[in-house]
Amino acid sequence: MPIHHLKNKTMKANTIIAGIAMLLACTSMNAQDIRVGISAGPVLSDMFSKVDGEKEKLDPKIGFAAGLLVNMAISDNISIQPGLHFVQKGGKEKEEEESVTLSLNYIEVPVNFIYNFGEPGSSFFIGAGPSFGVGISGKLKYKSGDYTASTKVKFGSNEDEDDFKRMDIGANILAGYNISKNLFISAQYNHGFSNLFTGGNSDGKLNNRYWSVKVGWLFGN
Repeated sequence: MPIHHLKNKTMKANTIIAGIAMLLACTSMNAQDIRVGISAGPVLSDMFSKVDGEKEKLDPKIGFAAGLLVNMAISDNISIQPGLHFVQKGGKEKEEEESVTLSLNYIEVPVNFIYNFGEPGSSFFIGAGPSFGVGISGKLKYKSGDYTASTKVKFGSNEDEDDFKRMDIGANILAGYNISKNLFISAQYNHGFSNLFTGGNSDGKLNNRYWSVKVGWLFGN
C-alpha cells in the first residue's frame, strides 16, 4: 500500500476518533449523572454475503460478549451509553458429516442513545446507535467425521495475505428493563454494514450481524 494512502486512512481514523471523543466530552459536561457499569451475556451471530447477485448466509453460532459501559444521563429519561466490549461473531455451515465454524473476535465500541420509560429503578428502555468494531483474532475450524483441522484468521487489507478487513462498522437497536437502579437486562441486535471482503465490491459483499442478551450492573446511585 502506498505511504500516502496509509497516511490518509490514518488521518481519517484519527479524525473520527477525535470527533467521537469531543462529542462525548461535550455531552459529559452537560450530563446530570455519570455512572460506570459492566455487562455480559450470550451472542447468536451469523454472516450473510452477496456474490454475483446470489445471497447466502452462514448458520448461527453461539458466542459471548462482555465489557464496560458509561451511562451519561442528560435528562430524567434520556442518556448516552458509550462502551468498550469484547464480542464473538462469525457463523457456521454443515453438510452431512462435514462442518465449518468461523469464529471472529472483536473489540467493539458502541455509542447508544437510550430512552427510559418511567422511574429509573423499575422501567423499560429502548435504544439505538452506531458501533465501531476492530477484529483482533479469529479461527476457522473444519470437521469431517473424526478428522478436525483449524487455521487462524488474518485481519487486514491485503487481498493476497489477509482473510477479512479489520474494521466492522454497524448499528445497534436494543430494548431492556431496569430491574433496579443498578441491575438491568437487555436484548440487542447489531447489523454490520462494513464489507469484510479484502477485495471490496469486486469480490461481492460479506457482513456480520448478531443478537445478544446481556445482564448488566451500573455502579453508584
